[in-house]
Amino acid sequence: MAENKQFSALEEAMHSKAALYRIGASLIKQRIPILLITGIFTAFMGYKAMGLQMATAFNDLLPYRHPFVQVHFKFANQFGGANNVNIMIKVDKGDVFTKEMLKKVFDMTQAIDKVYGIMTRSPRLVTAPRAT
Repeated sequence: MAENKQFSALEEAMHSKAALYRIGASLIKQRIPILLITGIFTAFMGYKAMGLQMATAFNDLLPYRHPFVQVHFKFANQFGGANNVNIMIKVDKGDVFTKEMLKKVFDMTQAIDKVYGIMTRSPRLVTAPRAT
């Protein structure tokens, strides 16, 4: 009984191998039409690929139902979006336009400018030079 199962498995392997050889032989016989169809299809897909434009929008990647993201969308126009850091300086007495406070703002701007990843001239502060 066990020999019969082995024989049928061997027979099945031979038939599947023969089927693959038949497919291969028919592909070789029909190589010119297959080459033409493949070439035309490749040329068509290449032509269509020339019109593709790649773009990503940061807001499309955010989970829009999350409460933090909803707050971001609510205030994005006022504060410049998620790619910005806003720092507010508050003084207890007087205003920010004193020599000491402007020095602190200037020093903070210089320190922020040295952080890796910060775009040069992007801080918009009283002491930051404007990009033209």
